[in-house]
Amino acid sequence: PRLAPGIQPELRVLALRPSGRELLTGGGGGVICEWELTGEVPLQVPSRTRRMHPAFEGERPPAIRSLDARPGSDIFVIGTSRCELWEVDSEPSMLVAGHVADLAAVDAHPRSPELFMTAAEGERAYLWDASERRLRGVTERLSGERIQCLAFQPPAGKVVALGTVDPAA
Repeated sequence: PRLAPGIQPELRVLALRPSGRELLTGGGGGVICEWELTGEVPLQVPSRTRRMHPAFEGERPPAIRSLDARPGSDIFVIGTSRCELWEVDSEPSMLVAGHVADLAAVDAHPRSPELFMTAAEGERAYLWDASERRLRGVTERLSGERIQCLAFQPPAGKVVALGTVDPAA
């Protein structure tokens, strides 16, 4: 089969399901489509289209960078431009959260050893729970800033200081 022109904007990845009769595509717009390969041209299955949502209001959905189908299942996994790993079925769920740049800062909580914060030269810092292996919180967006360092205020750790760099400098 051949893909018809204009099928999916910003097409980045293709994955053939193990049956060989369905094709999954993912793109820069955060859309995953399923296609039936029954004829010369693939037919899109609109009811099987999945749209990833932006992490925060006002942002674009993550670009789909990798995609793989689980054999014998309708479930598939994707990797995104936000360095996240998702399991996608009727209710997509994040398996691993990530950052969009190199990790620039990390600090452990002074009283709760399972908690730590990270920043990756982006506009937000993230609070993680190592014991539950999950993201616990995110700071407000520091529009136009790049976080370079961070630290919990001892001894209670109720305040976090963030150091930023002006990206224009």
